Amino acid sequence: MHKLIGVLVLSVGLVTGVYAQEKKVIFPLPTVTAAQKKEFKMRRKQLNQLVKQYKKASEKEKTAVKDEVEKIVSAGVEDHLSYMKSYVAQQRERLDRWEAKIREDEQNLSKIKAQRVEDLLTGVAKEKHKQAKKRWKAQLKAQKASLK
Repeated sequence: MHKLIGVLVLSVGLVTGVYAQEKKVIFPLPTVTAAQKKEFKMRRKQLNQLVKQYKKASEKEKTAVKDEVEKIVSAGVEDHLSYMKSYVAQQRERLDRWEAKIREDEQNLSKIKAQRVEDLLTGVAKEKHKQAKKRWKAQLKAQKASLK
């Protein structure tokens, strides 16, 4: 399954990667800052500790511990929603750029077709494909490293 997804991403990326390099179009990827990762880990650690406390607590103490858990969960949910909103905004911008590119390509359809035929016949297409594949592998590797 992961290989299939990777191949699909790579396949789609090859087309966009060539275009991105030629036209200097940059597609922003959603990122999580080191501070956000640190906050998430800290919240998770606090929640684990509070859950342990809750299980050992008396009935009187359980209410206070539960309130603390609710505060931490609330902050996490709000952070997640904020992240998702920014992610959706990035995707909308990306979609707008793709739609603009499609409109531009529709205006130059015969020129694009002729260039692709020429690229295939001269071997340029194969080289572009090879370069795009290298770029996408590097991007995927960088994304994978940033998730750690």
